[in-house]
Amino acid sequence: MATEYGWKILLDDVDITDKVVSFSISSSLSSFCRELSFNLIDDGLFDTFDFSNIPETTRVDIFTRILDVDEYDLPEENWISQGSYYIEKPSYQVGVQSTSTGVWGRQSTAILGEPFAQKVTKAWDADTTFFLIADEILDLAGLAWSDARCEINDFTVYADTFSVDNVYPIDVLRSLVDLSVGQEGFIVSDRLGNIWVKALDRNPDEYDYNLTDLVIQSIKDDPEWPGFANRVKISATDVAEPYVIQKLYTVLTEIAPVIDDMTLENWNISPNKTYFARIERTE
Repeated sequence: MATEYGWKILLDDVDITDKVVSFSISSSLSSFCRELSFNLIDDGLFDTFDFSNIPETTRVDIFTRILDVDEYDLPEENWISQGSYYIEKPSYQVGVQSTSTGVWGRQSTAILGEPFAQKVTKAWDADTTFFLIADEILDLAGLAWSDARCEINDFTVYADTFSVDNVYPIDVLRSLVDLSVGQEGFIVSDRLGNIWVKALDRNPDEYDYNLTDLVIQSIKDDPEWPGFANRVKISATDVAEPYVIQKLYTVLTEIAPVIDDMTLENWNISPNKTYFARIERTE
């Protein structure tokens, strides 16, 4: 079933793709971990989840399929991990005809915050650096720090100038980032569960991602047509000043050559606005 869908969901290493209606993964600069939501068609599977306890390990793994060709130009498929996720809360979608049940959870990096992490209370009484403190804090949660995944410069933290009191590890990192760049820095995670410190680039000169996927379910192009008959849509494009349409004949020649002798009263057309003209045959 997963081969047909182009995506695969594993629960405790068991494929449950055919029991899932849909799923979504969201990430943002305001969140240090990605969020997963998926809807089930199997109520029996949903009933096996215990939402009363804090999960100890991630249970759900998401994969998407990318089709490619090998060195002999033969088709091959690659399954790309989109992360491992905890099962944290139930979700419901209530509709007029039916109600669906689902699951919501966060990525493995959620271990840095509530309710998974132990709070930290500490004062650094010797000279250290931002990178060293970040490495120490991530190690407490069982995650690995890498200087290569930080887009802001390291800086010295002098003895007895930095302390935290009863805060989560993610809050320690946020405090250090705020000391360095203020609101210009963000803590996020990638699909593999690595922590990144991103710096806001207000003048980007290249794109970050190039999305390519040969698995295309459908391509749909919806032209915008008037919702009523006997009308033509007129839009002003690349025009800085208003202009006047005096006749509609040349437009209709392109659209419907069999119709002629049609005119339009003079209209002042403003830039960046759309008009619908009613066509009337002249006497």
